[in-house]
Amino acid sequence: MKETQHLKILVTGSNGFIGQHLLKFLFQKRHHVFTLARKDPGINRDKHFALGPSSIGANNTEYIKEVLLEIRPDLIFHLATSVHTNGLHESMEINCQYAMRIIDAIKLSQLQEKSKLIVFGSAAEYGFVEESSLPIKESHCPRPISNYGISKLSQTQMSLSAFPQIQVLCIRPFTVLGHGMPHYMAIGSFVNQIKKWRLENPSKDFFLEVGNLETLRDFIDIDDAIPLIWSLAIHEKSYGNIVNLCSGVPVSLKDMVHFLVEHSGMKLAIRKDTGRMRSNDLYINYGDPTLLKSLTGFQHFLPWQQSLNRMLQS
Repeated sequence: MKETQHLKILVTGSNGFIGQHLLKFLFQKRHHVFTLARKDPGINRDKHFALGPSSIGANNTEYIKEVLLEIRPDLIFHLATSVHTNGLHESMEINCQYAMRIIDAIKLSQLQEKSKLIVFGSAAEYGFVEESSLPIKESHCPRPISNYGISKLSQTQMSLSAFPQIQVLCIRPFTVLGHGMPHYMAIGSFVNQIKKWRLENPSKDFFLEVGNLETLRDFIDIDDAIPLIWSLAIHEKSYGNIVNLCSGVPVSLKDMVHFLVEHSGMKLAIRKDTGRMRSNDLYINYGDPTLLKSLTGFQHFLPWQQSLNRMLQS
């Protein structure tokens, strides 16, 4: 697939963190961008297709087929997801069955030869990983422990079972940093707390509420992640694979919090909130970016300090 082609691209989950940044990137490249979601992003797209009740929703393969036949997309980025659900059944419906219906719709539309599908999983699919198995390779046997991880792993396995009849690529992001990062994620929560307090009570002392900081995680900046996602999507050899979207470098959450405190421009104190503590937190967890680098040629990631600075200033 040539970089210079103006492609027809469908994006689900376009209102999410990664989705919004991907839309902007694709639209700036002058591709024909279409969205399929409950809410219209309103910008950076050519046309929006609404998801509503079950009659025209994600659980209706016929409706998705009609959307595909109208667009005849070259690429489908399936980003729609839900981390917090009311149980495994709902997680499976949103995080796995939706992808299955897209695949069924591709087949019913007879677009197997035209439409490539890029499915987004999660590092949560790996679950508990022994330190001796780090960094985590894509070949590592997953043992997810959360409903989210279980449903995402099911999506990955189901999606890859459609290959090679349908060209499918499964991207597994680790923690992506940047403007718009969800507040339910630790760093997103910390930055949001600081920015909100700075706006409302800049002259008062402030306690930054944190959970377990004795962990090391793999972080990648959104401005690295989006071009990497694009590079994978247009690389023929990416398809049929799971690819970690990661930096391969474990970073201390405690170091990141201290950096935020130092660069906040405020007088801050750190206070542990037991409600933010997780019993199943791993001490250290990071991915192996070897396959990512070999497919994209990418070598140099933005430093996490730069990412946090930009989040504070955005």
